Amino acid sequence: MTSKATVVYDDDCSICTGFATAMAPITRDVEWRGSRHAGDLTDGVSRELVEESILFIDDEGIHSHVEALQLIARQAGPLGSAAASGIDVLHAVPGGESVTAWAYGQFSSNRHKVSALLVKMGVLDDACAVPGAAHI
Repeated sequence: MTSKATVVYDDDCSICTGFATAMAPITRDVEWRGSRHAGDLTDGVSRELVEESILFIDDEGIHSHVEALQLIARQAGPLGSAAASGIDVLHAVPGGESVTAWAYGQFSSNRHKVSALLVKMGVLDDACAVPGAAHI
């Protein structure tokens, strides 16, 4: 990577915002942008894509879903690199990529429910502003 990467996350989502808040200080060479404050983004990035997945944008292109998480983790020092390597190992197992893709999709499409549950448990102060966040 020759220039600073950009991570774009859904800042209507309290879980996504919490992840960004936790990761931004420990990732190097990464600029973090909430979707509402993303400004002019690379061609191919739409609000719909950001609502579906966190994005890691670098000189190689636009990375989403589990691949974006791996690239973010690799920018977070040794512990993050170990987490990314763990995903690599899982992907080496037959069907492993399908499992991680399914898990990411399930979490992403239900994050408003998870957020509402975490508010009820006292873990989060605010629920997601994404549709359905008030319903659990």
